[in-house]
Amino acid sequence: MFKIEIRSDDGREAQISPGNFLYYKEENGKEHFFDWKHFTGRDQEFVRIFETARSILGSIESLLSDLSPSTL
Repeated sequence: MFKIEIRSDDGREAQISPGNFLYYKEENGKEHFFDWKHFTGRDQEFVRIFETARSILGSIESLLSDLSPSTL
């Protein structure tokens, strides 16, 4: 399962698992939980989020593979 977790210095937090759930915590600590059914019809918007996350992972993997063990 692919899951995105983001935590901000200001206290905001998001956790997204496609087809499953979305959790969002506001800066003031208020929490929101949503089942995926709440986003029916907005699939493409979330597809872009997951494509971006996969791209970021690929960039990190590429960067790490370029580092020699002595620099880690």
